Amino acid sequence: MLSEKTCNVALQTPSITAGQHLIVVIAGPEIGRFRHAQCAIARVEDDEDAGVLLCNTEILHEQAAAKLSVPTQELGAPGLYRLTSVLLMPSDAADPREGGSEFLAPRDLLFEVIGTGGKARSSEELLARYREVEQQRQAEFFSGIGDKTVGSLEFEALVFVKNCLLRTRMRIGPCQLIPFGGLGCQDEVALMNDFLARNGSPPIADPQEALGLGQFGEPCVVVHFPRVLAGSFKRAAQIVQDEVALLCDVLGLHRQSYGSPFGGLLVRRDTGERFRWIHTPLYRGNVAAGFLGGEVPRLIRADLDKARGDPRLALYLSLLREAIREERIEFVYFRFWNLLETIARSKAFDGKPRLDWTGTQMTDPQGKLVMKPQAEQLVFELLRSTLAPQSLSPRAFGTPFEELVPIWYRHRNCVVHGGGCFPHDASFCLRTEDKYVRCKQAHDEVVEKHGKRDRVNDTYLQALRQTALLIVEAECR
Repeated sequence: MLSEKTCNVALQTPSITAGQHLIVVIAGPEIGRFRHAQCAIARVEDDEDAGVLLCNTEILHEQAAAKLSVPTQELGAPGLYRLTSVLLMPSDAADPREGGSEFLAPRDLLFEVIGTGGKARSSEELLARYREVEQQRQAEFFSGIGDKTVGSLEFEALVFVKNCLLRTRMRIGPCQLIPFGGLGCQDEVALMNDFLARNGSPPIADPQEALGLGQFGEPCVVVHFPRVLAGSFKRAAQIVQDEVALLCDVLGLHRQSYGSPFGGLLVRRDTGERFRWIHTPLYRGNVAAGFLGGEVPRLIRADLDKARGDPRLALYLSLLREAIREERIEFVYFRFWNLLETIARSKAFDGKPRLDWTGTQMTDPQGKLVMKPQAEQLVFELLRSTLAPQSLSPRAFGTPFEELVPIWYRHRNCVVHGGGCFPHDASFCLRTEDKYVRCKQAHDEVVEKHGKRDRVNDTYLQALRQTALLIVEAECR
């Protein structure tokens, strides 16, 4: 077994020009039995040593030492780099899984790529620079996040995130990401086996296999904040949760999977007091039972049969599913509106007379109005033509549909064109246009009543949700 005690890994020179090969020298009594090597190189950056190159190279033997010539054209810009590992393989097949391969992880083996006219530095100078970078990383890591004001309390925080696969432990400014296991499916397997037992069937033969697959299906990462500043536990929890929510959004881009925080722990640094939270799934669907609650086999079968034979209805149901599952309030608005607009655009309303809720033709000084291919007009006509014949009052949800539809559409547009709802930004939420003013009034109304606006207490959103359900239900009939 090779180690730093039985072999020595060094660089022929610590400074190379862009495009020049890096020469790695390995000396030791056993080096002669290896034929091929794989080298890993990381670039020294502000947050971490980021891997930038993994390449194979032939081993050139010279008496009791060996040389590796590593091409560096792909390293890119000049900078400080570190040789992080060398995998030695005993044959020319260059298979890292080959028996007899040995892994070396040299410490602080630094080199630099310099541009034309750049001044070369010694190994000691490079190591001193690396130590400075490490100190700067530590300072930023412990600088903390939150309310950096006099009297703020200090906390340490851990947030647990599922459905995010990371294999590399890393620091990102004032936090670090720690890959850690995954959630299994113990509850699911236990329930299945309980049902089977109650009905006289043997349990699942190999639950451990299922449990293992479950852990891979929901890999987890722990987000660690060593220092959070806030005036209270509650405020610290909000700061951390907001930061992790943004982090998950960014990781969704890099990992192609949206991580979901499911719990966290705060520890007050001076007293050791602990505060924890766990986000358990919250059922928000129909809680009524029996035929009054929609548990009617005949209707469910009829809807299933129709959806099976109607791709358009199947699309509406899938859009409804995504809207119901959405957690972020402004995107709930967007998804339910998208569902209504998709249905409305299939109805060929363009060019037909514009009618009010009672069916009276709408006019302006130029004469009678006709429908234009504008989403707001089309959705209102969808609601009118579908719900008015069912004797649904235009004030079924308190505010008339003529006022609700523009508010819903404004939320949709603010998400699509601006990324969200920003009622306090007058440059975004304009004070001079009625469509913005009325939407802000609705926002302020909910906040004044509940202290904040969320997907549960926002009565305008609940009206949109119920309206969408009525429309899809009508499409099924």
